[in-house]
Amino acid sequence: MNITFNNNSQAQKAISKIEFNKSEVIPTDREDGIYFDMTDKEYFSNKERVSASQLKKIYLHSEMHLLAKPKKSKQLSLGTYVHEKILEPDKFQEKYAVLPENIRNDKRLKAYKEFVEDYPDKEIISHSDYNEVFEIEGNIKKHTKANELLFNPENKYEVAIYWTDQETGVKCKGKIDILNKEGILDLKTTADASPEKFAKAIHNYGYNISMPFYRMGLATLTDETPKDSLIPLIFVVTETVSPFCVEVYKMLEMDIEQSFRLINKLLNDYKKIKETGIYHNYTKKNEIVELELNSWDKKRINDWMGYSEYINHEEI
Repeated sequence: MNITFNNNSQAQKAISKIEFNKSEVIPTDREDGIYFDMTDKEYFSNKERVSASQLKKIYLHSEMHLLAKPKKSKQLSLGTYVHEKILEPDKFQEKYAVLPENIRNDKRLKAYKEFVEDYPDKEIISHSDYNEVFEIEGNIKKHTKANELLFNPENKYEVAIYWTDQETGVKCKGKIDILNKEGILDLKTTADASPEKFAKAIHNYGYNISMPFYRMGLATLTDETPKDSLIPLIFVVTETVSPFCVEVYKMLEMDIEQSFRLINKLLNDYKKIKETGIYHNYTKKNEIVELELNSWDKKRINDWMGYSEYINHEEI
């Protein structure tokens, strides 16, 4: 199915070229393409393709972390609730049962146990958590642009893309929160949505890898080179602590270009790992490594010792 948008920008022209597979049946051979209605189970079961999450493990940690077993969280975070409530409201309704206000979120209580017995197929969310999710959703709707972006009737949610990287031949995959005529949208939750703090979060959590990675995939699937694609990369950011501020940010093209170079390096590293079967540690060395304290730690020690200024150990 072709989706037509107002062609008033190069970005919209690029997006309008995408052909979506609206089939309810996902191809068993998982060919390169753009797919709707792909379940998380099906998406994550595909181990033949590399995801942005795996590339981020190499970048933020080490190659060895590709072998790490995923940790099962005993308690879902507020960010997970918000993500599901906004992007998959029907699923949220089916998945969760909200504790009444008069029942404490304490599994030892009789009232809690009885409530759980009434909803055996649902996960329990506390009344306070649900109220916060409700307040966050309300603040998003009060933000004119965030509301327009997240609740647009033309939105395509949880879009799965499979492609083959042109340079390395590595098979890739991604799952986009929202795709619409405005660009690629990612809903993020954070403790501090200020420009300064979220700019740091983008690098600390590797968002500068995932979003450009999705653009690379869409560019490949629409016969464009990533550097020629101008699809905007937009973050809708909401805080998970009161007062639950909401902001909308767009990545700059110069930062996206830098991310492309980083992703190309990571894809080449990933290809080498798969070819050799060798997974390096943090330093990529199997020997004693000299460890130097960072400047901030040295300054803290010197301040505690009573020195008025930072002393370089090489000068002592």
